[in-house]
Amino acid sequence: MSSHMPGTPTRSYPPRPEAVYFYATCLVDMFVPEAGMDAITLLEREGIRVIFPDNQTCCGQPAFTSGFPDEARQVVESQLGLFPGDYPIVVPSGSCGGMIRWHWEKVVGNDPALKARAAAIAARTFEFAEFLLHVVGFNRKDEGPATTVTLHTSCSARREMGTHLVGRELLARLGNVTLAHHDHESECCGFGGTFSLKHPDVSTAMVSDKVAALKAKYAEAIDAITPLLHENMRIHILQDVYPAGDEVITIWMATGRRVPPAGLPKDVGVAVNNVSTLINLARNFGKELALTAGLDHVTSGATSDLKQATRLARHMVVDCGMSDRIGPGGVWGRGWGEGQ
Repeated sequence: MSSHMPGTPTRSYPPRPEAVYFYATCLVDMFVPEAGMDAITLLEREGIRVIFPDNQTCCGQPAFTSGFPDEARQVVESQLGLFPGDYPIVVPSGSCGGMIRWHWEKVVGNDPALKARAAAIAARTFEFAEFLLHVVGFNRKDEGPATTVTLHTSCSARREMGTHLVGRELLARLGNVTLAHHDHESECCGFGGTFSLKHPDVSTAMVSDKVAALKAKYAEAIDAITPLLHENMRIHILQDVYPAGDEVITIWMATGRRVPPAGLPKDVGVAVNNVSTLINLARNFGKELALTAGLDHVTSGATSDLKQATRLARHMVVDCGMSDRIGPGGVWGRGWGEGQ
Protein backbone atom coordinates (compact mmCIF):
# COMPACT_ATOMS: atom_id res chain seq x y z
CA MET A 1 0.00 0.00 0.00
CA SER A 2 1.33 3.40 -0.90
CA SER A 3 0.43 7.04 -1.21
CA HIS A 4 -0.04 8.38 -4.72
CA MET A 5 -2.18 10.66 -6.85
CA PRO A 6 -4.61 8.98 -9.27
CA GLY A 7 -2.87 8.02 -12.49
CA THR A 8 0.65 8.08 -11.00
CA PRO A 9 2.96 5.11 -10.39
CA THR A 10 2.83 3.30 -7.07
CA ARG A 11 5.35 4.77 -4.65
CA SER A 12 8.31 2.77 -3.36
CA TYR A 13 9.83 3.45 0.05
CA PRO A 14 13.49 3.63 1.11
CA PRO A 15 15.06 1.70 3.99
CA ARG A 16 15.09 3.32 7.43
CA PRO A 17 17.57 6.25 7.29
CA GLU A 18 19.96 7.39 10.00
CA ALA A 19 18.72 11.00 9.67
CA VAL A 20 15.83 13.04 8.24
CA TYR A 21 15.09 16.67 7.47
CA PHE A 22 12.07 17.90 9.44
CA TYR A 23 10.04 20.50 7.56
CA ALA A 24 7.70 21.75 10.27
CA THR A 25 5.55 24.05 8.08
CA CYS A 26 4.38 27.51 9.11
CA LEU A 27 1.01 26.05 10.18
CA VAL A 28 2.56 23.78 12.81
CA ASP A 29 5.07 26.44 13.84
CA MET A 30 2.41 29.10 14.42
CA PHE A 31 -0.58 27.12 15.69
CA VAL A 32 0.46 23.74 17.10
CA PRO A 33 4.23 23.79 17.82
CA GLU A 34 3.71 21.06 20.43
CA ALA A 35 2.64 18.71 17.62
CA GLY A 36 5.93 19.41 15.84
CA MET A 37 7.92 18.73 19.01
CA ASP A 38 6.01 15.49 19.59
CA ALA A 39 6.78 14.38 16.03
CA ILE A 40 10.48 15.08 16.54
CA THR A 41 10.40 13.15 19.84
CA LEU A 42 8.86 10.13 18.10
CA LEU A 43 11.49 10.17 15.35
CA GLU A 44 14.36 10.48 17.82
CA ARG A 45 12.91 7.68 19.94
CA GLU A 46 13.17 5.49 16.86
CA GLY A 47 16.90 6.27 16.70
CA ILE A 48 16.64 8.72 13.79
CA ARG A 49 18.61 11.97 13.89
CA VAL A 50 16.41 14.96 13.12
CA ILE A 51 17.79 17.90 11.12
CA PHE A 52 15.73 21.08 11.44
CA PRO A 53 16.60 23.62 8.68
CA ASP A 54 16.72 27.01 10.37
CA ASN A 55 15.58 29.05 7.35
CA GLN A 56 12.40 27.10 6.60
CA THR A 57 9.28 29.24 6.31
CA CYS A 58 6.28 28.35 4.12
CA CYS A 59 5.70 25.74 1.41
CA GLY A 60 4.03 28.36 -0.80
CA GLN A 61 0.60 26.79 -0.77
CA PRO A 62 -1.40 29.88 0.33
CA ALA A 63 -0.07 31.97 -2.56
CA PHE A 64 -0.36 29.07 -5.02
CA THR A 65 -3.99 28.23 -4.24
CA SER A 66 -4.95 31.93 -4.12
CA GLY A 67 -3.82 32.53 -7.69
CA PHE A 68 -0.49 34.28 -7.10
CA PRO A 69 2.00 32.11 -9.05
CA ASP A 70 4.86 34.62 -9.00
CA GLU A 71 4.71 35.02 -5.22
CA ALA A 72 4.40 31.24 -4.80
CA ARG A 73 7.49 30.74 -6.96
CA GLN A 74 9.49 33.19 -4.84
CA VAL A 75 8.57 31.26 -1.70
CA VAL A 76 9.38 27.87 -3.22
CA GLU A 77 12.72 29.02 -4.62
CA SER A 78 13.71 30.27 -1.16
CA GLN A 79 13.13 26.76 0.23
CA LEU A 80 14.89 24.65 -2.41
CA GLY A 81 18.32 25.01 -0.78
CA LEU A 82 17.21 23.76 2.66
CA PHE A 83 17.90 20.08 2.00
CA PRO A 84 21.45 19.62 0.64
CA GLY A 85 21.91 16.10 2.00
CA ASP A 86 20.26 13.01 0.52
CA TYR A 87 18.02 12.39 3.53
CA PRO A 88 14.22 11.95 3.50
CA ILE A 89 12.15 15.07 4.20
CA VAL A 90 9.42 14.50 6.79
CA VAL A 91 6.46 16.90 6.83
CA PRO A 92 3.90 16.80 9.71
CA SER A 93 1.15 18.19 7.47
CA GLY A 94 -0.48 16.29 4.65
CA SER A 95 -1.48 19.36 2.66
CA CYS A 96 2.00 20.93 2.90
CA GLY A 97 3.59 17.60 2.05
CA GLY A 98 1.26 17.37 -0.95
CA MET A 99 2.28 20.85 -2.05
CA ILE A 100 5.95 19.90 -2.04
CA ARG A 101 5.47 16.52 -3.65
CA TRP A 102 2.98 17.38 -6.37
CA HIS A 103 3.17 21.11 -7.04
CA TRP A 104 6.64 22.52 -6.42
CA GLU A 105 7.87 21.30 -9.79
CA LYS A 106 4.99 23.10 -11.52
CA VAL A 107 5.40 26.28 -9.48
CA VAL A 108 9.05 26.86 -10.45
CA GLY A 109 8.09 27.11 -14.12
CA ASN A 110 10.20 26.03 -17.09
CA ASP A 111 13.65 26.51 -15.60
CA PRO A 112 15.24 23.04 -16.09
CA ALA A 113 17.63 23.36 -13.14
CA LEU A 114 14.90 24.45 -10.72
CA LYS A 115 12.50 21.79 -11.97
CA ALA A 116 15.14 19.10 -11.42
CA ARG A 117 15.81 20.29 -7.87
CA ALA A 118 12.09 20.45 -7.08
CA ALA A 119 11.53 16.96 -8.51
CA ALA A 120 14.41 15.51 -6.48
CA ILE A 121 13.02 17.04 -3.29
CA ALA A 122 9.50 15.79 -4.08
CA ALA A 123 10.75 12.23 -4.50
CA ARG A 124 12.08 12.13 -0.93
CA THR A 125 9.25 14.03 0.78
CA PHE A 126 7.00 12.03 3.11
CA GLU A 127 4.03 12.94 5.26
CA PHE A 128 4.86 12.16 8.90
CA ALA A 129 2.40 9.28 9.45
CA GLU A 130 3.31 7.82 6.06
CA PHE A 131 6.98 7.87 7.06
CA LEU A 132 6.29 6.20 10.40
CA LEU A 133 4.27 3.43 8.79
CA HIS A 134 6.16 2.63 5.60
CA VAL A 135 9.75 3.67 6.31
CA VAL A 136 10.17 3.31 10.08
CA GLY A 137 7.77 0.37 10.39
CA PHE A 138 6.36 1.79 13.62
CA ASN A 139 4.82 -1.00 15.70
CA ARG A 140 5.47 -0.38 19.40
CA LYS A 141 3.53 -1.98 22.23
CA ASP A 142 0.67 0.24 23.36
CA GLU A 143 1.19 0.96 27.06
CA GLY A 144 -1.34 3.77 27.33
CA PRO A 145 -4.82 3.64 28.87
CA ALA A 146 -7.78 2.38 26.85
CA THR A 147 -9.24 5.22 24.82
CA THR A 148 -11.57 5.86 21.92
CA VAL A 149 -10.66 8.32 19.17
CA THR A 150 -12.08 9.42 15.85
CA LEU A 151 -10.12 10.38 12.76
CA HIS A 152 -10.27 13.56 10.71
CA THR A 153 -8.40 13.33 7.43
CA SER A 154 -7.69 16.61 5.69
CA CYS A 155 -9.37 16.48 2.28
CA SER A 156 -6.28 17.55 0.33
CA ALA A 157 -3.96 15.34 2.39
CA ARG A 158 -6.37 12.46 1.96
CA ARG A 159 -6.32 12.72 -1.82
CA GLU A 160 -2.70 13.73 -2.36
CA MET A 161 -0.89 11.83 0.39
CA GLY A 162 -3.29 9.03 1.39
CA THR A 163 -3.37 10.09 5.04
CA HIS A 164 -6.70 8.33 5.67
CA LEU A 165 -5.11 4.97 4.90
CA VAL A 166 -1.91 5.40 6.88
CA GLY A 167 -3.77 6.98 9.80
CA ARG A 168 -6.11 4.03 10.13
CA GLU A 169 -3.26 1.54 9.85
CA LEU A 170 -1.19 3.26 12.54
CA LEU A 171 -4.17 3.44 14.92
CA ALA A 172 -4.90 -0.24 14.27
CA ARG A 173 -1.43 -1.04 15.61
CA LEU A 174 -2.28 0.51 18.99
CA GLY A 175 -3.90 -2.22 21.05
CA ASN A 176 -5.57 0.10 23.56
CA VAL A 177 -7.06 2.51 21.01
CA THR A 178 -10.52 2.06 19.51
CA LEU A 179 -11.28 4.00 16.33
CA ALA A 180 -14.84 5.38 16.21
CA HIS A 181 -15.97 5.96 12.63
CA HIS A 182 -18.22 8.84 11.57
CA ASP A 183 -20.16 9.72 8.44
CA HIS A 184 -18.28 12.90 7.52
CA GLU A 185 -14.70 11.63 7.65
CA SER A 186 -13.96 12.36 3.98
CA GLU A 187 -15.56 15.80 4.00
CA CYS A 188 -13.71 19.09 4.28
CA CYS A 189 -13.45 20.75 7.70
CA GLY A 190 -14.01 24.17 6.10
CA PHE A 191 -10.46 25.46 6.54
CA GLY A 192 -9.19 25.03 2.97
CA GLY A 193 -6.17 27.30 3.42
CA THR A 194 -7.29 30.85 2.63
CA PHE A 195 -10.86 29.68 1.89
CA SER A 196 -11.79 30.09 5.56
CA LEU A 197 -10.63 33.71 5.44
CA LYS A 198 -12.42 34.56 2.21
CA HIS A 199 -15.68 32.73 3.01
CA PRO A 200 -15.96 32.57 6.82
CA ASP A 201 -19.72 31.89 6.88
CA VAL A 202 -19.46 28.92 4.52
CA SER A 203 -16.39 27.69 6.36
CA THR A 204 -18.20 27.85 9.72
CA ALA A 205 -21.19 25.93 8.34
CA MET A 206 -18.88 23.22 7.01
CA VAL A 207 -17.03 22.75 10.27
CA SER A 208 -20.34 22.72 12.17
CA ASP A 209 -21.47 19.73 10.12
CA LYS A 210 -18.14 18.05 10.71
CA VAL A 211 -18.26 18.57 14.49
CA ALA A 212 -21.86 17.38 14.67
CA ALA A 213 -20.80 14.15 12.95
CA LEU A 214 -17.93 13.72 15.38
CA LYS A 215 -20.25 14.21 18.34
CA ALA A 216 -22.52 11.44 17.06
CA LYS A 217 -20.01 8.95 18.45
CA TYR A 218 -21.27 9.88 21.93
CA ALA A 219 -24.70 8.43 21.16
CA GLU A 220 -24.19 5.46 23.51
CA ALA A 221 -23.20 7.72 26.42
CA ILE A 222 -26.12 10.07 25.74
CA ASP A 223 -28.57 7.14 25.67
CA ALA A 224 -27.19 5.91 29.01
CA ILE A 225 -27.42 9.30 30.73
CA THR A 226 -30.82 10.42 29.44
CA PRO A 227 -32.96 8.10 31.66
CA LEU A 228 -31.13 9.40 34.74
CA LEU A 229 -31.96 13.05 34.14
CA HIS A 230 -34.40 14.95 36.35
CA GLU A 231 -37.73 15.69 34.72
CA ASN A 232 -36.79 19.32 34.14
CA MET A 233 -33.36 18.51 32.64
CA ARG A 234 -32.40 17.75 29.06
CA ILE A 235 -29.24 17.25 27.00
CA HIS A 236 -28.69 19.75 24.20
CA ILE A 237 -26.11 18.80 21.55
CA LEU A 238 -24.49 21.93 20.17
CA GLN A 239 -23.87 21.91 16.43
CA ASP A 240 -20.58 23.72 16.80
CA VAL A 241 -17.48 23.67 18.97
CA TYR A 242 -17.76 25.46 22.31
CA PRO A 243 -17.24 29.17 21.59
CA ALA A 244 -14.22 29.71 23.81
CA GLY A 245 -14.54 32.75 26.03
CA ASP A 246 -18.13 33.49 25.07
CA GLU A 247 -20.73 31.61 27.10
CA VAL A 248 -23.34 34.05 25.84
CA ILE A 249 -23.34 32.29 22.46
CA THR A 250 -23.64 28.89 24.13
CA ILE A 251 -26.66 30.10 26.13
CA TRP A 252 -28.33 31.39 22.98
CA MET A 253 -27.64 28.18 21.02
CA ALA A 254 -28.93 25.93 23.82
CA THR A 255 -31.89 27.95 25.14
CA GLY A 256 -32.69 30.70 22.64
CA ARG A 257 -32.28 33.31 25.40
CA ARG A 258 -30.11 36.36 24.76
CA VAL A 259 -28.00 37.83 27.54
CA PRO A 260 -28.22 41.64 27.30
CA PRO A 261 -25.08 43.76 26.77
CA ALA A 262 -23.03 43.98 29.98
CA GLY A 263 -25.43 41.45 31.49
CA LEU A 264 -24.90 38.10 33.17
CA PRO A 265 -26.44 34.69 32.46
CA LYS A 266 -28.51 34.99 35.63
CA ASP A 267 -30.27 38.00 34.07
CA VAL A 268 -32.04 35.61 31.69
CA GLY A 269 -32.53 32.84 34.23
CA VAL A 270 -29.54 30.71 33.23
CA ALA A 271 -26.69 29.35 35.35
CA VAL A 272 -23.61 28.11 33.48
CA ASN A 273 -21.61 25.57 35.47
CA ASN A 274 -18.58 23.44 34.79
CA VAL A 275 -19.77 19.88 35.28
CA SER A 276 -16.40 18.60 36.50
CA THR A 277 -16.24 21.37 39.11
CA LEU A 278 -19.68 20.49 40.47
CA ILE A 279 -18.84 16.79 40.59
CA ASN A 280 -15.62 17.46 42.50
CA LEU A 281 -17.44 19.74 44.93
CA ALA A 282 -20.11 17.11 45.54
CA ARG A 283 -17.49 14.42 46.10
CA ASN A 284 -15.75 16.53 48.71
CA PHE A 285 -19.01 17.25 50.47
CA GLY A 286 -19.69 13.51 50.40
CA LYS A 287 -16.60 12.93 52.54
CA GLU A 288 -18.56 14.53 55.41
CA LEU A 289 -16.31 17.55 55.56
CA ALA A 290 -18.07 20.61 56.84
CA LEU A 291 -17.29 23.25 54.26
CA THR A 292 -18.30 26.84 53.87
CA ALA A 293 -17.37 29.36 51.25
CA GLY A 294 -18.87 32.61 52.35
CA LEU A 295 -22.27 30.95 52.76
CA ASP A 296 -24.42 31.08 55.86
CA HIS A 297 -24.88 27.34 56.27
CA VAL A 298 -22.85 24.15 56.34
CA THR A 299 -23.37 20.68 54.96
CA SER A 300 -22.03 17.73 56.94
CA GLY A 301 -22.99 14.81 54.74
CA ALA A 302 -24.14 13.67 51.35
CA THR A 303 -27.85 14.45 51.70
CA SER A 304 -27.73 17.95 50.31
CA ASP A 305 -24.45 17.67 48.41
CA LEU A 306 -25.74 18.48 44.94
CA LYS A 307 -27.95 21.33 46.11
CA GLN A 308 -25.12 22.76 48.16
CA ALA A 309 -22.67 22.32 45.27
CA THR A 310 -25.02 24.22 42.98
CA ARG A 311 -25.47 27.03 45.50
CA LEU A 312 -21.73 27.15 46.10
CA ALA A 313 -20.94 27.29 42.41
CA ARG A 314 -23.50 30.06 41.92
CA HIS A 315 -22.06 32.03 44.83
CA MET A 316 -18.48 31.65 43.58
CA VAL A 317 -19.30 32.77 40.05
CA VAL A 318 -22.15 35.26 40.46
CA ASP A 319 -21.40 36.86 43.83
CA CYS A 320 -17.62 36.45 44.13
CA GLY A 321 -16.92 36.77 40.41
CA MET A 322 -14.40 33.95 40.68
CA SER A 323 -11.54 34.53 38.24
CA ASP A 324 -7.76 34.37 38.08
CA ARG A 325 -7.59 38.03 39.03
CA ILE A 326 -9.97 37.87 42.00
CA GLY A 327 -9.15 34.34 43.09
CA PRO A 328 -11.45 31.82 44.77
CA GLY A 329 -13.50 32.60 47.85
CA GLY A 330 -12.17 31.44 51.20
CA VAL A 331 -12.94 27.83 52.08
CA TRP A 332 -12.86 26.42 55.60
CA GLY A 333 -13.52 22.94 56.93
CA ARG A 334 -13.13 20.79 60.03
CA GLY A 335 -9.62 19.40 60.25
CA TRP A 336 -8.23 21.98 57.82
CA GLY A 337 -6.13 25.03 58.58
CA GLU A 338 -8.09 28.26 58.42
CA GLY A 339 -8.17 29.79 54.96
CA GLN A 340 -7.24 26.59 53.14
